[in-house]
Amino acid sequence: MRNENFTPLSLILWHENFTSHDPLFSISCGCFQFQAETDREAGDNKGVSDSQIRLKIFSPNVLDMTLVDLPGITKVPVGDQPSDIETRIRTMIMSYIKEPSCLILAVAPANSDLGNSDALQMAGVADPEGVR
Repeated sequence: MRNENFTPLSLILWHENFTSHDPLFSISCGCFQFQAETDREAGDNKGVSDSQIRLKIFSPNVLDMTLVDLPGITKVPVGDQPSDIETRIRTMIMSYIKEPSCLILAVAPANSDLGNSDALQMAGVADPEGVR
């Protein structure tokens, strides 16, 4: 049974410097240009880039927000990653989560000791009171 009060959310991915008017991904059209754009920006051999791919979620019934999916912390470089990949990723992550308006979602594997989680440690540095 269809709920007549249902308002769908539009989910569209855009690259910050993408020149086309087509989204990288759109649920409504099923377009997937995301991987090609990521490969163009970071290479196709495990590279990492600090260029943004923005996720816009919009609807007349929800607040505007931006979701930033940051890379996980890599300690050992692979592929085309630079030797200082861990430092670069930590710097990139902190540049986002230090902002007071940022809600931090720290992800850690369920089978690991949370006390040793890099993500939770960085969140603690960015938000020592633990309110975000």
